[in-house]
Amino acid sequence: MTNIPDNCIQILKLCRPTNAHLSIGENYSKHQAIEVIFDGYGEDEDTGEDDSSVEKYAVIVDKDSGTDNFKMEPHMSSYGLIEPRSSELQIYAIYDLNSKRWHVDDPEIDNALGLDPAQLDTILRAIYTSLHQSSGSQLPPSAPWPFATKPDAAKKKSPKKK
Repeated sequence: MTNIPDNCIQILKLCRPTNAHLSIGENYSKHQAIEVIFDGYGEDEDTGEDDSSVEKYAVIVDKDSGTDNFKMEPHMSSYGLIEPRSSELQIYAIYDLNSKRWHVDDPEIDNALGLDPAQLDTILRAIYTSLHQSSGSQLPPSAPWPFATKPDAAKKKSPKKK
């Protein structure tokens, strides 16, 4: 079993620009081996107008993205996104600003690409780890199983004042 959507979300959380004007077709990736391209805003179902509270992204991963020193060739054009190359696949993601939640579609992996879900999962984990290390922060620790091993000091009751 793979965690492709979850690993992709972790990468997107590190790459998504904050307090910035988003441009369609712009690559916001902070890692040279993938692209995180802004694909526009969602559509308001009632009005048919852009809904700026819903951001759409395309994550482009090459079958060699997990290789040391691999550098993705840019996909930008004056018209926005272009089709992925034959060695790449695209993962679609939506960020809802109101709920602060991501939705990532499971990618359709073409066997001709020579990449299976486990390999893609490994590539995404490696990129996430690299992004975390380059940001100077530590990877979050695993949650203790099944419960915390030390009592939470903040939950201790303080003595009552008389």
